[in-house]
Amino acid sequence: MRSRLSVLQGRAIRRALRVEDYLQLHFELGAGLNIFNVVSLTGPVAEDLDAIQGKRLSSAEESDDKAILRFEDGSVVEIDLREEAFNGPEAMELRIPGEPIVVWN
Repeated sequence: MRSRLSVLQGRAIRRALRVEDYLQLHFELGAGLNIFNVVSLTGPVAEDLDAIQGKRLSSAEESDDKAILRFEDGSVVEIDLREEAFNGPEAMELRIPGEPIVVWN
């Protein structure tokens, strides 16, 4: 299945941060992804979230159970999309300037 996140492929992370109980990924050209569900970080980003800054998204995959973001440095951000992984009404929110907001719920 083609991921709605594929619009981010090739874009670099400008800023990655934890905000209270969720993760924010700010990409170049003003795109942003808020992740509210359970997240698994592997590769260089597992030790330090700042390690992902400046890295480009190589691929985005999505299934009913998870979304996987792979970066050029080997970092992987895996988002659990199963019902039991929800911390609130939304799993993720994608904002692209000039486009409608995409919400996973």
